[in-house]
Amino acid sequence: MSSPAVSVIVVCRNERSNIRRSLESLLAQDYGGDFEILAVDGRSEDGTREIVEALAREDAAGRLRLVDNAALTIAAGRNRGLEAARFPLVAFTDADCFAPPGWLSSLVAGYAATKTSEPALVAVGGGNSVPLHAGTFARAVGIARSNFWGNHGSVQGRIFRKAAFVDHLPTVNALYEREALTQAGGFDESFGSIGEDVDLSFRLRARGRCFAYMPGTQVEHTLVTGWRAWLRKMIVYGQGRAWVLAKHGIGSGGVLFLIPLLFVLHLIVAIPLGFWWRPAWILPGIYLGATAFAALHAGVGARSVRSIPLVYAVYLMTHIPYGMGQIAGFLRPRHRTRWVRL
Repeated sequence: MSSPAVSVIVVCRNERSNIRRSLESLLAQDYGGDFEILAVDGRSEDGTREIVEALAREDAAGRLRLVDNAALTIAAGRNRGLEAARFPLVAFTDADCFAPPGWLSSLVAGYAATKTSEPALVAVGGGNSVPLHAGTFARAVGIARSNFWGNHGSVQGRIFRKAAFVDHLPTVNALYEREALTQAGGFDESFGSIGEDVDLSFRLRARGRCFAYMPGTQVEHTLVTGWRAWLRKMIVYGQGRAWVLAKHGIGSGGVLFLIPLLFVLHLIVAIPLGFWWRPAWILPGIYLGATAFAALHAGVGARSVRSIPLVYAVYLMTHIPYGMGQIAGFLRPRHRTRWVRL
């Protein structure tokens, strides 16, 4: 039986430093079936488009195409990719991700094997890891995401030893049935550039569809390199999560994702109150102790004891701004946020 044809969609904007390596990793896939690569560009101004066009000319097989995304948002870019895709399966990854040669083969094989036993399957995917050459801060982020305190159950940063059904697959690394996405209306462009893939997962689950994590499908993901960028990113992530919860209700896992918001609200009250009522510091104290234990667990597990203090700081720089972003998200309606470097 021949392998199904796949369209690989890569959204990008101003990714000059990453786009060549990302697309070259996709062009080098060992997949036995037909596949195309759609670089959906949001009007880049740094030479990204020119790099894509040059690579397309160099590819004798004609597998790479440049698609324009005039809306300048990630959700719109994913939809433009869906509209331009020619094949029944669509794989998503980002312009700052690099896929090993067997990535696409593993996703398709996992999809085919799981679909036979679970007809409701709509997508398979995997996690993403920090590059070996990453800086100190990015490595600490990767270590922090390795346990529940850092990933909250998401497949981001986790490595499963065997296939498992999950509630959501980030579009940084996922393979979908194209028809199912179009029937669901594609990505909700009112989310702009954050939360659009989580919203899609909610809508697909409401249609009775399911998702599966496939081991051996990790992609390498270039993360932000400094704490300022990470703080901004977490605020935006929290805002997107608030929009998803506001649209779909608490639902599965909703209470868990409200914890950062509730903690930040408690801090706002506890800091002034704690000066004359000491019990107000009990909850923050429990949180700081639990965070210290999580950092110790993650650092020891990664065989990097020296990283523990920075991992501890990463947890604080994740949970608190995430909660602040949620507050902002609940207070401000959804809007078409411009491009966010994820």
